[in-house]
Amino acid sequence: MSAIVLPALFDAHVHLRQGDLLQTVARHHNYCERLVVMPNTKPPICSPSEIQQYRSACRTVLGTATEPLLTIMLTPRTTPADVRRAKDVGVVGAKLYPEGVTTQSGDGIGLDTLTALRDYRPDTDPYPHSLHDFAEVITELERQDLVLLIHAELPGAECLQREAAFVPLVKRIVSLWPQLRVTVEHVSSAVMIETIRSLASGGARLAGTITAQHLLCTTDDILIGSDKVGQQGGKLRPDNHCLPVPKSRSDRQRLRIAATSGEPYFFLGSDSAPHPPGSKYSACGCAGVWSAPVLVPSLVEVFEDMSQIGRLPGFLHDRGCVFYGLAGTGREILVEEEPWRVPDTIDGLVPFRAGEILRWRLS
Repeated sequence: MSAIVLPALFDAHVHLRQGDLLQTVARHHNYCERLVVMPNTKPPICSPSEIQQYRSACRTVLGTATEPLLTIMLTPRTTPADVRRAKDVGVVGAKLYPEGVTTQSGDGIGLDTLTALRDYRPDTDPYPHSLHDFAEVITELERQDLVLLIHAELPGAECLQREAAFVPLVKRIVSLWPQLRVTVEHVSSAVMIETIRSLASGGARLAGTITAQHLLCTTDDILIGSDKVGQQGGKLRPDNHCLPVPKSRSDRQRLRIAATSGEPYFFLGSDSAPHPPGSKYSACGCAGVWSAPVLVPSLVEVFEDMSQIGRLPGFLHDRGCVFYGLAGTGREILVEEEPWRVPDTIDGLVPFRAGEILRWRLS
């Protein structure tokens, strides 16, 4: 039996949820050294008191071996003073959700502001009214050296084109705020991969996080059940549905190449996002893949298939630590080559790849 020793993960994008669901899912992240925790709870994490309360709740259920790194959600009401107060209580960044693009994002940044930002030219002074307040907040993020995490989908664009439609905004942000650290979260398309590579290699402080589901799935895995020859298709698979929606096989391959390339601007952000069955399986089911129980074995498979196992520690841990300016703890995990079947449910939730046989098991 083969075994691989890996650093405990730096997962740069997770959803731990709240209340009973937080209690349920937290233990499935015990292979992580640090977690960058998303703020789109209900209500969203915005104020110092909310940050401190949520951090305390996360620490209680995660234990001492896994550190939650908190973020705040940017809303139309966020001010530069809010950013300073959030920095004072230890957040690592702020999340930009365009209004209405994903779970609990109804209080996100509106299309009018995003359009004004896209169309703004630096020789225009001052900022137009529709952009002024938002620009002041981003300027403060840059000043405080906090990370701007972006859900890069443009509202109103066609579903599979929303990420591509956000590319001009990414370019505008890194040009207007050159010292700002920016991550494009859960990259799903070849065009965004090439945008990040071009800008980051040219000096922008820009990175992209990549999920296991986008490395393994295409649109077919949601709409017809599978793209694998010989497997049953024709059935909707809501457990593979996430946002951004997985794209084509060509996009998936470009993501795999980027993740296994060793390039410093691509690293893990699992976007593990559990939903109770009542929210997931309905006429208007929620987007989100609960990948935490199978994350490490799935990523070992991808890197093994790409003949790049030696680059897996950099993707899982090292590059995320460097981007966030944090030292590793030295904690390690063990993965063994032992086939196992993913249960249909775990703790009442359906995990990613339920029912599949995986080649590797987390010890």
